[in-house]
Amino acid sequence: MSSVGGELRRPIAWLVEDNPRAIVETSSLLRRLRLSVVRIESQSDLLDKISELSYEMAPVVVVLDLRLPWADEKTLANNALAGGLDCLELLSRESVTQSIPVVVYSSAVYDDLILAAVRPFHPAAIVDKNDEGRLRSVLENMFPSSGVRRKTARLYAFLFETRVLRVARWVRAATAIGAAIAAVAKFAFG
Repeated sequence: MSSVGGELRRPIAWLVEDNPRAIVETSSLLRRLRLSVVRIESQSDLLDKISELSYEMAPVVVVLDLRLPWADEKTLANNALAGGLDCLELLSRESVTQSIPVVVYSSAVYDDLILAAVRPFHPAAIVDKNDEGRLRSVLENMFPSSGVRRKTARLYAFLFETRVLRVARWVRAATAIGAAIAAVAKFAFG
């Protein structure tokens, strides 16, 4: 977290999405990762954000849907991903946003033509929108200091410790049983 005017500020994530359900679900995930979410739902909104953007207020990640209705009908009829690809191009051209990692999060990411169209923009990750767990995993790895990651790590440490202690009790019990058997054998055959 950074400080602005003595006030702590959460890192910012831009969510470029037009689907209301996806906005709610993805915003919730980003907030659980302790990121402030700035929703961008139109091309004019994106252009406004970029025009007023400074390095201090730049997002740490952009989560981008490829199917954005940000082009004219004829262009979208020929390529439903034209809006998302235009957004990627715009982000890669601007000096403030070109180094920000972009996670392409779309239901149309496993087609070879789509991957070829997206690859020149060097996205940080390409994630299928139908696999929310993968998006969470990618973002947790990008921001390892997030609260979700720490809680998960603590949970696994607790489970590991519990299992180690359980194994230690079994080893101790087996050792005691072995010592008892050796004592009986020594007495009986002794």
